[in-house]
Amino acid sequence: MRIVLAALQASGAVEDVVAVQELWDRFAAHQLRARSPSYHLCYPDDLLDFVATEVVQACRAIGITDSMTTRARTGTVTEILLDAWARFLADSSSFGAWEEASLAAVFTTA
Repeated sequence: MRIVLAALQASGAVEDVVAVQELWDRFAAHQLRARSPSYHLCYPDDLLDFVATEVVQACRAIGITDSMTTRARTGTVTEILLDAWARFLADSSSFGAWEEASLAAVFTTA
């Protein structure tokens, strides 16, 4: 999740960083084990920030744009992912059925 947050930050989606971090913190408080004491030695913030920035720059250099920058989310992959994340957090037990139905609808209309 830290690399996703770093990529959002590198993309300039500061509001989304805050929102996603809050959602992740709520989820992690109930679902994840404590990190080992050496976790931040193995995955330092500076390294993750560097990698995220390089990936965002490389994507932009080859013409891949992100809807996070333009805020044109309707019908985008970003919108679908944000919706999926919200649904998972709201009710993880029914998420699998929703995901299957959503994918079936995508492939039926494609």
